[in-house]
Amino acid sequence: MKKSFVEIRKYSRKLLYLLLVVFGITLLLCFWKAEIMYISFYIFLWGIMPISLLLLADLIARKYKLIE
Repeated sequence: MKKSFVEIRKYSRKLLYLLLVVFGITLLLCFWKAEIMYISFYIFLWGIMPISLLLLADLIARKYKLIE
């Protein structure tokens, strides 16, 4: 378990950038069609947003050396 968490932290910056790209695509879809907006917004809200917030918090904590 600990090894997999370390591997996730190792790639957390790349994952965060990928999630930001997905967020941008979601916003483009929101402006494109209203039907797609509802589906993509709920996928983003309940699936992608919590993961990206955890990765962002991890990056900030490592930057300010709050965790090792």
